[in-house]
Amino acid sequence: MIDTFDYLNKKLAEINEFRYDPERDTLVFAVLGNEQVLKDITKEGMIQVENLGSDVEIDLGSLPYYFYKDEAHFLKKTGRSTWNKPIYIHSNKAFYNPAVQTTEIDGKVVDDYFLLLNNHHYFLLLIFLKSQEHQEDAIFYFVDHFSWDSRLIVLTTLKKEGKLSINFPVGGLNLKKDLKLKANYQKLVSAFCDQSKHFPKFIKNETVGQLSRFDKPERIIMLLEKLGEILNVSEQNFEIYLHDLSLENLKKDYIDQKNKYFTQLREILSKLTNQVIALPITIAASLFGSYKVSDSNLTLVLILFVFVLYALFSIFLLKLQRDDVSDIKKNLES
Repeated sequence: MIDTFDYLNKKLAEINEFRYDPERDTLVFAVLGNEQVLKDITKEGMIQVENLGSDVEIDLGSLPYYFYKDEAHFLKKTGRSTWNKPIYIHSNKAFYNPAVQTTEIDGKVVDDYFLLLNNHHYFLLLIFLKSQEHQEDAIFYFVDHFSWDSRLIVLTTLKKEGKLSINFPVGGLNLKKDLKLKANYQKLVSAFCDQSKHFPKFIKNETVGQLSRFDKPERIIMLLEKLGEILNVSEQNFEIYLHDLSLENLKKDYIDQKNKYFTQLREILSKLTNQVIALPITIAASLFGSYKVSDSNLTLVLILFVFVLYALFSIFLLKLQRDDVSDIKKNLES
């Protein structure tokens, strides 16, 4: 492609005084004095030329790239469907290849001319937003409404800002010359790779919150210029959300384990207490029965001894439980 482009541009540069016809989207020039150029550019049917008598015109649609007279012409004519072949802006001698997303001026790749690259990613962004429009079976949708015909994007959230409407114009946008939209566009798209992480929800809320401060005609420009900031703030809020979620899960696990521990502890103490208390009561009952039969003073002494033993056991168990509770309290507080 670049060889064909260089050849055609070299030949077009040899044309004397051509003019652009905006109504027919053609280049018009006189036959006289341009005979050799006509012969060269029409050989092998490279481009279509129409004879108008003393003039001829070249249909720009027949070129293997999009030809624009200047930047204003480009901004007026470009659209989402004009990125399927290279672009050339004649006044700037700027050639953009959308396949590799590089810009050349005078045949040299440049890194400081972003008009073509930014507008390419502006339309890629619009196409991406259209793909994220509300769908009936979707749990979450980033865009509530998108229309190419009315050139309208609508986002809604449960935040206080509620609804945000963004209008976008016909044609391209004259963005800040130092804006690097490509990196922010790629970061936005990558954020939607795993929607189960809820990151896009934070991006949507932040977009609505930031852009609602601007008037409707400014919002599309501000979306592009503030996209990097929106993504950074959204990422910070998302990380805070994940941190809080992790603490909440940790707290819940701790409470569950603590409840499980105390339940088992109560069951063990209950069984132990029942067994220890039952023993002296059983002995005392047996001795009391013997006393009824034998009416012996010794039996009364034994019964008294058992009750004293029972009291000592009870005091000892209460002391153990008090010590256990004290130890558990210290462990929880440490």
